[in-house]
Amino acid sequence: AKAKLNGDVEGDFVRLMMQHHKGAIDMAKVLHGKTKKKTTLHVLSHKIMKEQAAEIKTMQNWLKKNPGK
Repeated sequence: AKAKLNGDVEGDFVRLMMQHHKGAIDMAKVLHGKTKKKTTLHVLSHKIMKEQAAEIKTMQNWLKKNPGK
């Protein structure tokens, strides 16, 4: 799904970044499921999933506090 942009630079940034992060999480899930534990990429994919999910929550909270953005 495409982010719904409204011309507000902050709100549009957050919406686009959330979409970008969700894509990164999806790619990391695929790699994570197909690599052996403790390899560099397995560990990296886990880190990406965890950190970007947390960042999405931060952005969702920002949007809740800034509904007009």
